[in-house]
Amino acid sequence: MKTRILAMLLALAMIVTVFAACGGKTTSTSTSTSTSTSVSTSTSEDAGDEESTPDEGAESDFPWQKFDDVKLYMVKAWNGNADAEEDWYENAQATYVREKIGVTVQIDGCMMKETEKLNLMFASGDMPDIVSCANWGGTGGETGIIKKGANEGTITELTEYITGSKKDLYKYIQLPFEIGRISIKYYENDIAFNGDGKVYWLPQELTGADDAQHWSYGTFVRGDVPEALGFDPAEIRTTEQLVDVMKKAQAHGFKDANGNDCIVASTRHAGWSYGQFLTSYDRFALTGYILNDDGTVTSDLLSDRWIEKNMVMWDLVNSGIMDVECFTHTDDRADQLMGNGTVLFYGAMYNGDTQYDAGLLEDHPDWLYEAIGPLNYVDGKQSVQIESQGRTGSPVIFFPSTCSNLEAALTIFDYMNSFEGQAIYSYGIPGVTFDYNEEGLPRANAEYWPAAGDDDATIEAKGEKRDELGVGENFGRFQLINQQNTWFKEKSVTESLGAAKSVAAEYQEKYVTEMRPIEIIEGYAIDGLVSTFDRYQEVAEILDDTVQSDYTQRAFFAETEAEARAILDEYINKVKTDKDGLYLEFLDYVAEQAKTRDDIAW
Repeated sequence: MKTRILAMLLALAMIVTVFAACGGKTTSTSTSTSTSTSVSTSTSEDAGDEESTPDEGAESDFPWQKFDDVKLYMVKAWNGNADAEEDWYENAQATYVREKIGVTVQIDGCMMKETEKLNLMFASGDMPDIVSCANWGGTGGETGIIKKGANEGTITELTEYITGSKKDLYKYIQLPFEIGRISIKYYENDIAFNGDGKVYWLPQELTGADDAQHWSYGTFVRGDVPEALGFDPAEIRTTEQLVDVMKKAQAHGFKDANGNDCIVASTRHAGWSYGQFLTSYDRFALTGYILNDDGTVTSDLLSDRWIEKNMVMWDLVNSGIMDVECFTHTDDRADQLMGNGTVLFYGAMYNGDTQYDAGLLEDHPDWLYEAIGPLNYVDGKQSVQIESQGRTGSPVIFFPSTCSNLEAALTIFDYMNSFEGQAIYSYGIPGVTFDYNEEGLPRANAEYWPAAGDDDATIEAKGEKRDELGVGENFGRFQLINQQNTWFKEKSVTESLGAAKSVAAEYQEKYVTEMRPIEIIEGYAIDGLVSTFDRYQEVAEILDDTVQSDYTQRAFFAETEAEARAILDEYINKVKTDKDGLYLEFLDYVAEQAKTRDDIAW
């Protein structure tokens, strides 16, 4: 065991060394020379300081190959994503990128459950060139599917482009592998998951040194509801209190903007994230494993809290408070409901802009969603954004083995994650929607972007002008690391224009910075060691989240409380007894692994 960990750490050290060694000039495979922003090849955390002052007028070898009009097809396996824009090829922004590297990508969305979409693609063999999907790790459904695909050879191995013979071709796709952006645990278990240093996908939605990502998870209520019912949303701190005010809201009979009855409680797509209503049954912890005083280990799943937590949802469904369609609906449907003011309470990430964009707040400014609580954990501590040192799960990009042109695909990701590419991704088209200032930093053009003093009509008109150029379209899944502030020295594209933020955007910023701060739990999360169990894949099958979801939703829709509890008990018994009690054997193994290090975090 210790030998295996040492080997992994040595492999990690080699990767970090490779990144540090990338300071030399990148080998160019370009077929032509082009005027380009000159950027440093440093990949350290302070690389942004060097790359934020490019010599815009410098003539240099363009460090990317120019392809001959390669067209690629990409699927975002994210439930609720709309179909691709019709104008994915001819629009001005795609044309600008194509003139640079000769590659254009059509991106389609997903209108079914993410795991179903992935399984359908793998089973049919009808794969796109590129796929974006979740890789939350552990027993997550998407993680299991893509690991299986990698092991079966249907996902392309990328190791030679990250640490091997072709690493000099692409340096920006190497950045997401830096430890600190991702955690050692994530690297060992869900990136180079076979312990052999081989990698098959590119982590996404990571951050630069000054761009820590604040997630706005929580429970939110339509702004007029607290006043009408006489409660302060900040004083609602438990799930029990939340359910009480939900039931009062149901009795009150609120109407939406069209005069229709309201839905009391709902979520975004596919039930995401009804668990926000149930936070008072959760612990302040990195993992779902629990170390007992006697040194044994159990899990949240086997606790009485797990059953009681799910019984709250049974109560909400059976009392008519919870929107039963939210377990299957899409984000488009959620936007429609929220844009009409139909949903009174929802659990997910803050989404007040849906109301703003729909024009709802013009006639009903007091309907802006505001935060409940935030709710407390089971121990009474206020819920926060719990993070480890480096992200422990993320969306990822992978390339099926049938990808029609892998190096073209890698090129557009590498280019779009360079300084120049991220400027294009964020600001649009150089010389049109933005220009570089005297420091070499991109700054938005007020002709196309909201500026100080703009009214709503002007902002909308500028948005239409950007839409005509394709700015922002077809690039939503290219960014691997957000370095907006690190590289460009402003937190938003329009900061230098003094643009007023929407009331919803201002509230969201206040929420994530003041009401739901980030709190880091240091140490090596115990679930980073559990995959060394010899039969871990079988344990993952027992804990498959699709199976768990089937049981819990059956319980939610049970006719009686007794029937619901029986279904939940049946599931727990299944977990305990499947494969001759393998899960309980596995928990004993976890307890033994906890003794191998002195920096374990639970």
